[in-house]
Amino acid sequence: MKKALTACAAIFAAACLTPAVALSGPTDGEIDISGVELAGSLSGAIDINVYGTVRCAGAGPLNLDVNVTQPSTVGTAVGGSNGYTCPEPGALVKWAVTAIGASFVVGDKVIVDAIALGSTVATDSEEHVLRWGR
Repeated sequence: MKKALTACAAIFAAACLTPAVALSGPTDGEIDISGVELAGSLSGAIDINVYGTVRCAGAGPLNLDVNVTQPSTVGTAVGGSNGYTCPEPGALVKWAVTAIGASFVVGDKVIVDAIALGSTVATDSEEHVLRWGR
């Protein structure tokens, strides 16, 4: 009886885990947020440049989304770009995305969330000090 249960458990584990591994998308990539700068403002909207790097898990199109919040002012900005491509697994791609929002103060802390989707799936969340653009 014990051998039968062990065999059933092994078959069940193989049947359940193998498809999950085979069907899962690329997850070995990494995304890193390097900095956040105030780029300018127009008609009340504030442009914030977020930049960093992605270590590619696979080759192909890469979509990047960023969300910037500033707790002290309750400022929020969002942005995205689908204009990047991972040339090959392991490649390092530099990126920059402009997020558009309102209610930010230069010199205060911001929380930045970045998401990479497509040929690479990765997330990062970091605290930075909002600086003036160069």
